[in-house]
Amino acid sequence: MISKWIYILIGDNNTGKTTFQKELLKILCDENRDSRLYYGKEYKINHPYALKNSIKLFLGNRSYQEKKNSDIDTVEDYFESIFIPSDICILSSHLNKDDIQNIIKLGKEQFYNIGGVFFTNSIEKQPDKNKEISQLDWDEKFIINNKLINENINDEQFKIKVDSQIRILSREFSQMLINRMIVQ
Repeated sequence: MISKWIYILIGDNNTGKTTFQKELLKILCDENRDSRLYYGKEYKINHPYALKNSIKLFLGNRSYQEKKNSDIDTVEDYFESIFIPSDICILSSHLNKDDIQNIIKLGKEQFYNIGGVFFTNSIEKQPDKNKEISQLDWDEKFIINNKLINENINDEQFKIKVDSQIRILSREFSQMLINRMIVQ
């Protein structure tokens, strides 16, 4: 039996979506992308606990809204130009209900289950938009508990603390993905 998933990371800028994807890539595919994460690329999952062979991971990298340009004007364009159908797809979106609704629709038309991945720092900053988006036609919702860091620390300490927090959360999410690979 096959179960394909699109997970949509939801939040505006500085939520942790790109760092989260970089960490997933390190954990699941043993690829280090500290400086830059490429988009429109499919990766082979080679984690030792992923028992199935040839499971492919697609990372959308930047939010859909950041990809919009003269060639990509709609979600349909995004799916035709950048999206690579894979076993597991990680897409990313700002808090734009209409865009997310279109991503869900197009994903479901391609027989994907759709998971909404909400970040608590985004929920705390913009609760109304997040609540509205949480009511869409999700197959499952996930909450990444990356609390706002309000400590009085310098920029370097702040980055270390945030990166550490995202690293731990991406490990937990990766473990969930691996567990699902084993039973599906």
